[in-house]
Amino acid sequence: MTQVSMTHTASKRFSLLSLALSLALSLALAAGCQPTPSADDLAPLPEIDLEGFVPQVTEQIRAAIAAVETDPTDAHTNGQLALTLATYNFTDAALVAYARACQLAPKESRWAYAYGHLLGWSGDPQGAIDVLAPALARDRDNFWIGNELADQYLAAGRFEESIALFETLEDRHPDRFQVFYGLGRAELRQGKVPEAIESLARAAEMQPGVGEIHFALGSAYRQNGDADNAARQFELAAAHEDKKVDTYSPIMQQMASLNRGARPLMVKAQALFQERRYPEAIEALEQALAINPTRKDAHAHLVLLYGLTGQADKAERQYQTALELEADNALLYLNMGMVLRRTGQTARARAVLAKAVAADAGLANAHAELGLVEGTLGNQDAAVASLFEAVKLKPSHQDANFMLGTHYAEQGDNARALEYLERAVTAETAATPAYLRTLAGVYMRLDRHQQAVDALLRAKNLLARSGQVQSRRGAALMAAIDQDLEAARDAALAAPGAAAGS
Repeated sequence: MTQVSMTHTASKRFSLLSLALSLALSLALAAGCQPTPSADDLAPLPEIDLEGFVPQVTEQIRAAIAAVETDPTDAHTNGQLALTLATYNFTDAALVAYARACQLAPKESRWAYAYGHLLGWSGDPQGAIDVLAPALARDRDNFWIGNELADQYLAAGRFEESIALFETLEDRHPDRFQVFYGLGRAELRQGKVPEAIESLARAAEMQPGVGEIHFALGSAYRQNGDADNAARQFELAAAHEDKKVDTYSPIMQQMASLNRGARPLMVKAQALFQERRYPEAIEALEQALAINPTRKDAHAHLVLLYGLTGQADKAERQYQTALELEADNALLYLNMGMVLRRTGQTARARAVLAKAVAADAGLANAHAELGLVEGTLGNQDAAVASLFEAVKLKPSHQDANFMLGTHYAEQGDNARALEYLERAVTAETAATPAYLRTLAGVYMRLDRHQQAVDALLRAKNLLARSGQVQSRRGAALMAAIDQDLEAARDAALAAPGAAAGS
């Protein structure tokens, strides 16, 4: 086992943390009237176990420790060591290093902010408050310290103080979406649901596509009894679950820039995938595997991306390589099953997707894909059973709801078709305009012409906003929607007592 030590063993870690915290808390009183501490005045760092890390990371941490050993009383060097250690989840050692940096530079807001952030993240909101409150008193216009302190008041259950500070920050920094996100969460915890909805909706408008904001807004709508808006926000939260509020903070951006492991590349690949920038996502995943060839999730995602870009041979090779790492990887089987289905290898897709379900019976997407394949093979009962399982596991599953809806529509059971099709259009994705058109067709069968008009108008608006009309397929869909809309409006006008939509 490789270990890096700076005089004390890991068994003394907690006493060192207590010493480090007490030293940091004395900063506000001692600032400006104490000489620069000597190396003997500083809390020593505990041992750091580097076993299992890739060489790039090991070398980076060793270099940061060596810099502190060369100049133990340099605040910047200690702070950079803390940042590096926090990046790789050496939380206890990072807390000690941050305390040292704060002791050496008590007026440096950067280290107080980083130290308070990590204390809060590690489950010590009161410790974070004790560090951040005096720092904000010294630097009242520092948004990040104020925002972090308000968050820690909230975490500590001090709702009035949290709301008061967030409102102060709103006055001083009205352009920061984090203020409205924090304020909304605090209002929600205090039972001020309408106010929370207003604040969280403002945050979502200012910075769309952040999963945490959508989830909080969905929770607020649910508490307010608005099931439809709640479901829509939860769907958006699931679609953007990797995008977090914290990633916009300077401390998280600095840590991301320091991280020489595979994780930042995985995050980058996920973002590129969501933007449909598949070649760039592939490049990021290949770089991640160059750093860590055993990342099973990277292998699984590459299989799908190779398939989506028409590189079926590469997908197959990647699949076989990944199987050597783990024979029961549900995500790998799911992604390979999707590739096989797209390339017309339906029978093999069914066998591979069955392995995905066996490896993880709770994977809703695997049941949905298996249902689609069973339907293609003509096994309608098996298809419906798989789709039912998908929506049982995830009631908002868009594709499974749509496929069940179309199944019942084809059977002439329009009432059941509506049940599933209306669920399928709750979320707003690239597929929603086409799904709305199908829903409108069922409305027309039931002589609910105005609802058909409303659904088609929404489909038209979503399609226009998405930019899909620039493609041949999108343009064809828009033309079909326009044709259906004209027929629905005519039918609505002809219906007794009905008024057409505009």
